[in-house]
Amino acid sequence: MKKGKKCLAAVLIGAVVLSMAGCSLQNADLPPWLEQEVCQHVFDDGEILQEATCIQDGKIGQICTLCGKTKIVVEKAHGHTALESEEIPATTTSPGMTAGMYCGICGETLSGRVKIPQISTGGNTTVGDFKPGWLD
Repeated sequence: MKKGKKCLAAVLIGAVVLSMAGCSLQNADLPPWLEQEVCQHVFDDGEILQEATCIQDGKIGQICTLCGKTKIVVEKAHGHTALESEEIPATTTSPGMTAGMYCGICGETLSGRVKIPQISTGGNTTVGDFKPGWLD
């Protein structure tokens, strides 16, 4: 038997003895060259460490269900979902917005969409009603 096979056999026998004693052999305890021979990793679904956004990658932490080894998986940023917006005319009670494009997920303006100031009534609180003296 070759030296590598003898070492692997010794490690596996040691793992069985430890397991019978209620202990576990973590990959962190193994030399890197043995890690793959001992455990064919089966990672869980993971826990979200950082949520992916439209422009920033996310991170998911996963744990091997067999040996406890951990790894971090990068979830790519989603990218913007462009939606069109129609012009919203300004009124005397609220500002408006020009037509344009925005992201339907995060709301970021992608193009256009400039604020239109609220229409001023010139200090008059009544709009559309004629008051004597306005034209004087």
